[in-house]
Amino acid sequence: MRKKQTKYGIATKISVFGANYTATGTNLTIPLASLPGVSQVEADKDDGDYRRILRGILDGVQQAHSNLPETPDYFTITKSGFNGLGGTRVRVSYTVSFDMDVTEAEVIEETQPV
Repeated sequence: MRKKQTKYGIATKISVFGANYTATGTNLTIPLASLPGVSQVEADKDDGDYRRILRGILDGVQQAHSNLPETPDYFTITKSGFNGLGGTRVRVSYTVSFDMDVTEAEVIEETQPV
């Protein structure tokens, strides 16, 4: 597979998953340290909780994305503040948006004119 260069560079695009992120032909490996609040117990394949892993992925990407020196034009991720649900419960929401190319049904490359 050909790697596409964008104005943000290949390293910047994957750096949101941490320095030890790896990809092979069949697997992606995201270090636990890149997932805020996710412990090894929570990520355990037999007894873990997928909701905590997903929240860690979203939170980690949102934090890393907001710290980029220049954020992509065709992708956004935002996190809400805490919304009280009563008692000790709160809800947090994430909004992820991608600009898509209608002819390819794929995320628009950052170098592509709109």
